[in-house]
Amino acid sequence: RSLCPRIRSRLFARQIWHLAVADLVGAIFAAFADGVLHTGMPMSRGQGDWFCSVVPPGWYVAFTVSALVEANIALGFCFAYFRAVRALHVVAALLPAGWVL
Repeated sequence: RSLCPRIRSRLFARQIWHLAVADLVGAIFAAFADGVLHTGMPMSRGQGDWFCSVVPPGWYVAFTVSALVEANIALGFCFAYFRAVRALHVVAALLPAGWVL
């Protein structure tokens, strides 16, 4: 069996797009954290509480999504190598699940 043209041409591009967005979101959170922590600006207790409750979890979520997308890419290559067409359809359907988890 050959691969479906939609899966063959679109899956890898979608995976790379999701990976790029996840890495960009993570980089924004990391840059914000570095900018705030290394400028030496004093923060009030409320600002510090906000910072600690938003920035590290945001970076962690982006890092986790990036890792899940990388695992999705690895599975996609593995299933494409063995021409497991049904498994590729599942991989394609599960790609956005990393953002929900």
